[in-house]
Amino acid sequence: MDAIHAWKNPRSVYSTAVELAQAVFAGSMPGAGEPPEHRPVAVEPAPRLGLFARVSRWMREERQRELEAYLAASQDLCDLERRLRNFERRTRF
Repeated sequence: MDAIHAWKNPRSVYSTAVELAQAVFAGSMPGAGEPPEHRPVAVEPAPRLGLFARVSRWMREERQRELEAYLAASQDLCDLERRLRNFERRTRF
């Protein structure tokens, strides 16, 4: 059987596979059928943090603000690099 005739033959494996694919994916193709319903997703509330976790987070954020202020006070690129090295080595900050 010629390949061209196999596609046109209604009882061929090729035409059956094409029909099956069209039936399965007909609703999921863009522009085909009705658009899917948009349902709101239920969002679970974040667990409440204890006192220790809140204080720890506040201290971490405060340390981050101090570091950013320290680095922002640099005069030029060389000074910024020196401050970064000092911070990484913890020599002076």
